[in-house]
Amino acid sequence: MGLELTVGRPKDVFTSTFARAVATHLECHYPGRLEFPPSMKPWRSEELPWSGWAELQSSVAKTIQNPFPFHLGSVEAWSGVFLPITVEPAELKVAGSDTPLQVASTINLKRELCEYARRRRLPTENGQLQALFEQYLDDDEKVDTDYDVQVYSQLMQAVNNSLSRKQPLWVVK
Repeated sequence: MGLELTVGRPKDVFTSTFARAVATHLECHYPGRLEFPPSMKPWRSEELPWSGWAELQSSVAKTIQNPFPFHLGSVEAWSGVFLPITVEPAELKVAGSDTPLQVASTINLKRELCEYARRRRLPTENGQLQALFEQYLDDDEKVDTDYDVQVYSQLMQAVNNSLSRKQPLWVVK
């Protein structure tokens, strides 16, 4: 299985016991700043190549050369979450897991990706992003290229959904 991005509640990405631990831990670290609406169906990206995450991180870092905390670069593709609030990148130890949960801000991630898009002349609106992604899916020769652009197109849609829904964006295995 490839990489999948999810916008939703902890229970949309973790088993119920661990999801409760994650939700409790996040609430303790960011009291009153997060909401987990119960009735909203999660948004999920298309399946993406794992290597595309690191390729995108590298491409964005080289392109924007951000002197501030690099939110995209602070989250690896197996145990991370971007919260729809302003936070500094951090790692949280959650009971029940040996791997810390890497936390960053969706708000700051959007700033980074918008600057990247501006410099690379990439779209930022969901319809255009999906059309860009489908160009790769529809071309047998192109589908195995530009993993950074493919991941960008899905990640930017996830960011847009995270901010409009006010829900976390999960990057977990």
